[in-house]
Amino acid sequence: MVKCEDALPKSAFACGDDSCYLGGSKYYDDEVTNGNLISKGFLAGAGAEAGGGIGVIISLLMLSLGLIGLSKSLQKVFMGKAKAVVKYSTRMNDYAAILVGVVLTIIVQSSSVTTSVLVPLCGIGVIPLKKILPMTVGANIGTTCTALIAAFVDLKFGGVQIAIAHFFFNVLGMLMWFPVPHLRALPLAAARLLGQYASVYRIVPGIYILVSFLVLPGLMLCVALAFYSSVILGVILLLVIIGVFAVFEYWWLKGFGTAGPGCLRLIPLEDRQRARKELIASCAKMMGVSEEEYVNTAESLTWSGN
Repeated sequence: MVKCEDALPKSAFACGDDSCYLGGSKYYDDEVTNGNLISKGFLAGAGAEAGGGIGVIISLLMLSLGLIGLSKSLQKVFMGKAKAVVKYSTRMNDYAAILVGVVLTIIVQSSSVTTSVLVPLCGIGVIPLKKILPMTVGANIGTTCTALIAAFVDLKFGGVQIAIAHFFFNVLGMLMWFPVPHLRALPLAAARLLGQYASVYRIVPGIYILVSFLVLPGLMLCVALAFYSSVILGVILLLVIIGVFAVFEYWWLKGFGTAGPGCLRLIPLEDRQRARKELIASCAKMMGVSEEEYVNTAESLTWSGN
C-alpha cells in the first residue's frame, strides 16, 4: 500500500485532492503487478530482462558513438591551434600549464587531443618530460568534464555521484603528487623507466595496462571482499600480497646471491649507458646544441638505472 503520487505519475492515475491508496485493485494488478516494464517501442515484446539489457547496450553505443564523433569533429577544428597552444604552454609556469590543459581538454572534449600533441614532441626530444607533466595533469582533470556534462543532463543521483567522484579523484591525485617537487619526481621517474623498457620490449605497454587496470584492482577487490568475509582472512591476504611485492622489489633492485639485480637481466647496464648516450647525441643534434648543454637543460630525458 503506497500513495498514488509516490508510485505513479499524476497523469496516469489522478487522485485529486483526497488521500488515496493503490493496492488490490484491478488497475494495480494489471499495470503494476502483472504489467510489463517496457510497454511501448520496438523492445516491448522482448520482455523486461532482455529488453532492458538490449536497451542499455544500444543507449551506451549511441552515447559512445556520439562522443567519439564530437571529439573527432572538434579535433579537426581545433588541432592546428591546439599544437600552438601546447608548445606555448610549455614555457609557462607549471600551474598555468595545468590550467591550459584543463581548458583545452574541456573545449575539445577529449584529453587525447592534448596528449597526442605532447607525447610525440616529448618522444623526439623537443620538449623535456618534466614540461609535459603539467599539461597531462590538466588534461586528466579536464576530461572529467565530459562525464559531468552527461550527468547534469538528467541529474540522476547515481550518475552525478560517479561524475563528481571521477572529478575529485583526478583533482586529489594532482594535489597529492604535483605540488611537492620530490613527489612530482616519482611519476617522472616511473615514466622514464617505462619508456626505457618499452623502447626495448614492445609488449611492456600492454603488460602495464593489464597490471594497472585489471590485476591490481582485482587484487584490491579480493582484499576488500576478504575483509567483508573475515577480518583475519583479510589481514592475512593483505600481508601475503605485501610480502610478495616486497620480495619482488628486493629481487628487482638488489637481487639474490651473486646474480645481481633482476632489472639488469632484462636490460644490462652497458646497454642502458649506450642507449642513454645515443639518445642525448640524437636530441642534441636535432636541437642544434652540444651534448653537455642538452644534458643541463633536459635532464628529465636521462634514463634511470645508470
